[in-house]
Amino acid sequence: MPLLLEDVQLPQLLAVLDAETRETQQKPGVRFEWTIPTDLPALRTDRIKLKVVLKNLIVNAVKFTEAGTVTVDARASDGGLELSVADTGIGIPEAAHSMIFEAFQQLDSSTTRAHRGVGLGLYIVSRLLDLLGGRIVVESIVGSGSTFRVWLPLESPPHASSAAPV
Repeated sequence: MPLLLEDVQLPQLLAVLDAETRETQQKPGVRFEWTIPTDLPALRTDRIKLKVVLKNLIVNAVKFTEAGTVTVDARASDGGLELSVADTGIGIPEAAHSMIFEAFQQLDSSTTRAHRGVGLGLYIVSRLLDLLGGRIVVESIVGSGSTFRVWLPLESPPHASSAAPV
């Protein structure tokens, strides 16, 4: 899958995501918080693919939180940027942490499950982050929520090609 690299200012991208997920954020009983410093360095990355990654994590956080808080934050870290999407939702059992990034995997596969989907969202997130030279980790406690941490390098991955100047 080709990458279209450009300089991406994370605060501006997250402002777009805030607007695009506004309806999702209106879930009763769920409070949304954005903690994004305005002085973060630019990323040389594929804006669209990064947007898909973050939007998926935000929508999942809201979907699996019946009441509480969803927090999106960012910070400079280890020569790149770390973004986290944290929720106070249902959480994920530790034994399932690696499985959730596989295709068609869901924790509740029953026909009466409360949360819809086919089990591709986190798989797609993981694959896109591989392309972008990033990584994702999950920290979660059942009943207390989950935090997904995404790390991306400031510079483009070696296998990517730059976008034509605009």
